[in-house]
Amino acid sequence: MCRILESIGVNKIVSIDLHSGQLQGVFKPDVAVENLSARNVIVDYVLREKLLNDIDNCCIISPDAGAAGRARQF
Repeated sequence: MCRILESIGVNKIVSIDLHSGQLQGVFKPDVAVENLSARNVIVDYVLREKLLNDIDNCCIISPDAGAAGRARQF
């Protein structure tokens, strides 16, 4: 996918929560990559809107070992 985007002349990529931060290095140096995090928005939403009255029944899980650190931070 990176090569396809480069071949059509993309010079900047904005992503949200890449699976791995190292993916930014896959693009050629002339392609700027901005990886934004949605963690703060998700934390606000979950804590304020969904779990405010039921926080004891909250369980945060990770889809794989690589995301376990993010789950712990959450």
